[in-house]
Amino acid sequence: MSCNPSNSSTIIQSSSSVNLTRRTQRLKRKSTNISAIPIFDLTIDEEVNDKHTHANIAKGVSKDYIDHVVYTIAFQKHDLPHSHICLFLHYDDKLRTVEQIDMYISAEIPKINEDPDLYTLVSEFMMHGPCGAENRKCLCMVDNKCSKNFPKKFSNETSADEDGFLIYRRRNDGSFVEKSDVKLDNRHVVAYNVRTMNFDALATRVVIQSNNESAIDNSVDEIKEYPAVVRLRFHLPGQQQVIYDPDDDIDNILDKPSVASSMFRSWLEFYIYHCTNLSFIDHHLKNLTLFEIESFLLHNNSTLKNFIGMPYPNFDCTLIFSLTNEQRGVFEDAMAAIEDNKGDVFFVYGYGGTDKTFLWNTLSATIRSKGQIVLTVASSGIASLLLTEGRTTHSHFGIPLNLTENSIYSINRDSDASKLLKKTSLIIWDEAPMVHKHVFEALDRTLRDVLSFGNVSNSHIPFGGKVIVFVGDFRQILPVVSNGSRQEIVNASLSSSYIWTNCKVLKLTKNMRLTVGKDPSEIQQTRLFANWFLDRGEGNVGGSNNVDAVIHIPEDLISQSSDPIGSLIEFVYP
Repeated sequence: MSCNPSNSSTIIQSSSSVNLTRRTQRLKRKSTNISAIPIFDLTIDEEVNDKHTHANIAKGVSKDYIDHVVYTIAFQKHDLPHSHICLFLHYDDKLRTVEQIDMYISAEIPKINEDPDLYTLVSEFMMHGPCGAENRKCLCMVDNKCSKNFPKKFSNETSADEDGFLIYRRRNDGSFVEKSDVKLDNRHVVAYNVRTMNFDALATRVVIQSNNESAIDNSVDEIKEYPAVVRLRFHLPGQQQVIYDPDDDIDNILDKPSVASSMFRSWLEFYIYHCTNLSFIDHHLKNLTLFEIESFLLHNNSTLKNFIGMPYPNFDCTLIFSLTNEQRGVFEDAMAAIEDNKGDVFFVYGYGGTDKTFLWNTLSATIRSKGQIVLTVASSGIASLLLTEGRTTHSHFGIPLNLTENSIYSINRDSDASKLLKKTSLIIWDEAPMVHKHVFEALDRTLRDVLSFGNVSNSHIPFGGKVIVFVGDFRQILPVVSNGSRQEIVNASLSSSYIWTNCKVLKLTKNMRLTVGKDPSEIQQTRLFANWFLDRGEGNVGGSNNVDAVIHIPEDLISQSSDPIGSLIEFVYP
């Protein structure tokens, strides 16, 4: 479901014209200046809780319709939201036959006389091309062929290939849609959900005209304009805000663990824990405060050094009392490599909760306080927001969309980007394992080329002699290889690149997230669970698992509920 601007109108896809009209009228009574985002928010809220919508989607498959709904809302580049919605059918009614799949997913052009609305949608939005010989300039063309493997082959029935991927039914029935004087048949149809595409079910469009169609758009991109901020709701002890539905039982609400906690209280416990266990004295607290002030000033192109008489933080002192032994070891190795100025490549292997982000922010602040430059980048947008001055790798380096084993980045030797790289002391790359190895190899070739200008020896040093720290966890998301087998995915990973032989692997194993503010008994129990979970991810549970393995799950981790999915959701989101 998406909320998209169309000239001076806003188009919102919804499931029920009656419900959406009622919502729109309700908003009109509240405000004369209707915004797309509030309507979208109300639409999402009602759709995921609307049993009639669930019935329309699951009709003919499940008598119980939808068991659970999980959704997330993300913002597109033009700053309007779209939603990804996952619907869970009852366990006994999941789609298991070809006939059931064909009821939902289609890769054919619908008959115009049977469903003209669906035909209009598919012909306008779900036809790929023309590409190939008819249009070699199409964006999907790579090496003179379609990167999306269109046109597909005709198939009289839906089936699965040897890797388990579905091959949808595409019959050669003579149907076609003409675009740019090219006839596109069923081989060019992008598979779609029949029920969510259908106007009568889920694609009713409501167009809300702007109050002033000639008005100038003075909107501000707040996502780019302002940094991410989390507001703490201050409260007195025992007076935190509790949110509940009017029909909820008050006893059940008070029994939930989340009622006795709050974000503000957790924040206080975190800092009290650190101050108690790290034995901060007044001097150290003063130094930490100056450290935070200096970080804030650096964000605003200033420094404490500009203010006569103001003390300046001792960064080394702050780090000694803030980092764990493992983190301090990584910090010292990186600082030593920067001081030697001979280049080095590190890979810091740490799972979630080991405070990797805190370590990088501390390391980058220390280097920047000395007037040096640090580039903090991440493979994903969410991860980049957690880094100080963080950006995505594609934004910072201009990574091409389609890479090969011989690709390089478009960075000229005399460009501003080249000058920045020459002055950079350290590059920190978070979430590195989720990127294809060709991305790192292209960066290596680019830096060797750019930094060899004036110093030929840099062309023979990994990454042109720059100190680079790759960060991540191979247990998490690996590179996405279209229709790739396990061997192809592993081969696309950083660990399969020639760069890996130059990487010094450092590990972070102490989970800070699971121990802060916990009782000793809870810490021990949590540590046992975390170790079992890590062993499972490392393949140390269940014996050899080259093909298949049997893993015995501890009894205390198995839900005894008759509704395991519902109980899991209740446990995770109390």
